Amino acid sequence: MAGTRVAQPAAAITAGAVFVMLGCGQKLTNDPVDAMSLHITGDPSCDIQAGDEAWLAAAPAAWSLVERGALGLEPDDAQPQFVFFDEVCSYGSADGKRWQAALHAGEVRLPDGAILPPVVTSFAAPGPGGTPFMAMALPSVWRAQGVSSELGLEKMLLAVFVHEMAHTRQFDFYAPKLDDLTTLWALPEDLDDDAVQERFADQPDFAASVDRERELLYAALEEDEESARSKARKALTLIEARRARWYVGADERYAELEDLFLTLEGVGNFAGYAWLVHAEGGAVPPEVAVAGMRRGGRRWSQDEGMAIFLVLQRLNPHWSRAAFGTAPRSALQLLEESVH
Repeated sequence: MAGTRVAQPAAAITAGAVFVMLGCGQKLTNDPVDAMSLHITGDPSCDIQAGDEAWLAAAPAAWSLVERGALGLEPDDAQPQFVFFDEVCSYGSADGKRWQAALHAGEVRLPDGAILPPVVTSFAAPGPGGTPFMAMALPSVWRAQGVSSELGLEKMLLAVFVHEMAHTRQFDFYAPKLDDLTTLWALPEDLDDDAVQERFADQPDFAASVDRERELLYAALEEDEESARSKARKALTLIEARRARWYVGADERYAELEDLFLTLEGVGNFAGYAWLVHAEGGAVPPEVAVAGMRRGGRRWSQDEGMAIFLVLQRLNPHWSRAAFGTAPRSALQLLEESVH
């Protein structure tokens, strides 16, 4: 994505009847994972912690549950490459079943040639030859660096993993699109999904509109269908007015960027939320999952993006059919289609 990493998710929201369709998929229980189900070869000095090994064994099933269930997708033939790491070793896999361990000496090597320090991070990116990859620190790294969650760290990190895996199903279309926008507008190589917020956060009218848009979208989740559609329609009207006012002149570039990042981060956070609330996934009450994923709504694209896809689930449960593929429709396109 023109050097852009897709950042780790901020957090999620809920509403009683929104996720009645999420109860299908592959079995993933809350019982302790049999760490022996992992097949790890490579450097014998890599002694993965039991908790990290159990988490790593559970991660592929968590994604399968959402991929097949909430998103209704068939597994992709081009499986992403995985690079996970603790403070001493990295663990790579091409299929999520067989893992190769290697000492990293403080430099975690990625499939695209980049090198990371072994610190808290999670992202997905297009890799060489068009095969995406997923890189993430194992739970022991997050815990050692003081990260915690009201959801429980391991559970929260599985939602993060699912969020990133959802991006790997979006890259075929959106990676070239972002590359084209980067060339067209001479965008920085380190552009990320906070671009709109970084540009307009100090504009009170812009920020106030974003706040009101999100308020309406999340309120729509608690309403009957007619009222939900009305609130979502009002939110879309505010979004359109804001975009018409502010995305002009040199700032025109942000119109496409906003819709792109609302789509990427909205789908990602929806996927993480879907795993958290699934009875065979995180089994977390919806209101707890929403608060855990939203984290106070600090990041606009992730928070409003998730709100849009939760509303879509409320008004048009089959939205995912149009959100993936060779010519997917964006978050704002899908919202407009669902409220009229």
